[in-house]
Amino acid sequence: MKNKLVLILLLIIFAVSGKSLAQSNHILWYNKPAQFFEESLVLGNGTMGASVFGGVNSDKIYLNDATLWSGEPVNSNMNPEAYKNIPAIREALKNENYQLAETLNKKVQGSFSQSYAPLGTMFINMTQQGEAQNYYRELNIENAISKVSYEADGVSYVREYFVSHPDQVMVIKLTSSKKGAINLAQFKNNVGEKILYLAKKYRNQNYENN
Repeated sequence: MKNKLVLILLLIIFAVSGKSLAQSNHILWYNKPAQFFEESLVLGNGTMGASVFGGVNSDKIYLNDATLWSGEPVNSNMNPEAYKNIPAIREALKNENYQLAETLNKKVQGSFSQSYAPLGTMFINMTQQGEAQNYYRELNIENAISKVSYEADGVSYVREYFVSHPDQVMVIKLTSSKKGAINLAQFKNNVGEKILYLAKKYRNQNYENN
């Protein structure tokens, strides 16, 4: 009976400690790069966002910006009398006259909504030789930092990604255990300079107006 009681107490202790450990762990981690968008690790600051795939020889990062939409800027106050139709819509719904409610609802709408567009895709191509070992990637939800680490040719490589809200920038830090081991074959993106300029200009206008 005594042995059973000790065993039960040990099981309770292990269960509680395991539960508290899981609750204190704010890290999503994987042992291979993402192949699809749904597997990427997402960072953002409310305005700009990045989906990190964490590739070894070539890392792919999807970028977006809250100001980048199809179409062109429109007058946000294009229908100032829209609110006057709300009582009539409510009355029609109350009377279960859904056809009338749908017709009246069109009077509170603005112009056709444009589509939210991706900003572009960034590629970081590395030139290290040899097969990667001990691959690991994570997203620390507590500090909003994504990290990729692996070993190749006896060298340890680490990439860290962070999107800053105060500075409105995305930062990528590349480190290695051997000096001079980091060699970028190519650092490119498919975003035109004009799009970047317009997005930045329009965002600055919004900040000034607000």
